[in-house]
Amino acid sequence: MTKPASASPILILLHIEKTAGMTTRGLFCRNVRDRGCVEIQGINDNSTHADWEQLLAQMRAIPLEQLAAWTAYHGNVRYGFHKVLPGPARYITFLRDPLKRIVSRYQMLRRLKVIDDQHRIDISKPEWNLSMTPGFTRSFDNWQTRVLAGLDRELPFGGCREEHFQAARENLDRHFDFVGLTERLDISVLLLNRLYRWPWRFFIPHNVAPVSSPLHADLPDPVLDAIRELNQYDYRLYAYAQKRLEDAVGRAGLGLSIELRLFSTCNAIHRVLHYTRHAFKRKSRFGRRPHGAKYVEIRFFHAEPPVGARPDGHDLPSVGQLPIITSPSTSTGTPVTVSAYLETSATTQMK
Repeated sequence: MTKPASASPILILLHIEKTAGMTTRGLFCRNVRDRGCVEIQGINDNSTHADWEQLLAQMRAIPLEQLAAWTAYHGNVRYGFHKVLPGPARYITFLRDPLKRIVSRYQMLRRLKVIDDQHRIDISKPEWNLSMTPGFTRSFDNWQTRVLAGLDRELPFGGCREEHFQAARENLDRHFDFVGLTERLDISVLLLNRLYRWPWRFFIPHNVAPVSSPLHADLPDPVLDAIRELNQYDYRLYAYAQKRLEDAVGRAGLGLSIELRLFSTCNAIHRVLHYTRHAFKRKSRFGRRPHGAKYVEIRFFHAEPPVGARPDGHDLPSVGQLPIITSPSTSTGTPVTVSAYLETSATTQMK
């Protein structure tokens, strides 16, 4: 595909599972709503290499003129997604402490019944007694390094090596405008705002584990130690991202510290007002789309609900899904295949 010159690079928010993606996605969409924002749905740590290649093939099938209208993307993609886009692209991502991310993902899979809620990780068994979910099993092995290195999704559990870490770090240096940290979300958001000259936008944390679900519940110390040891490359990558962030904070000077105090205070007030207003309206905000935006969603459609489907309709992907495009501009909102979408509309004008 020939990539025409672009006045400003395409932005890709690369979301790694359990790194505050729902929260950062909302902020990202609100800031790029006028650019034509595309959400990639249905690809995550359980997707196969065939799923990934199918998604890329569907993207290549979209006319160049249509792709040129979309200049911001977000979703659970991996490094390398930019190669199917018509123009230079830059990435944004957030990393999380590896142990916290893995334990949070494990508990989420148990809550969703993807893994039996009585399951226990057994590090004495092959693939730690997780072989019933091969995709998710791989996500327990340096998943942040795998995603940022753009590794083959079929790389087996325990297969991450030094060269993969080096590739991930090099990609961060060459192709990522910004790498934030989930544990330092407020200051990460402020630095991101400064980088792109975005305004302050307050936020409410989304898709957070229940308070009644302690982070390390049911995981003995030997298991936690094994997770830390296995994920040495993720820890090194996280430390590298920490240094990048600290360097950016240092360059910003005292002004950022003052701004952080003010922003954190105002955002805390915003949360109190939000929760007070919605105290008697138990209305889920999961999966809300930005209003007034040029917004398109590209995801995998399930003919039948897969194992582990969420009750809110945001299904966990499995083998055999078909990529589709959906759009708020369609009269019914019903998902259609990419080919059918292209037959009915060469371009999409979003309200």
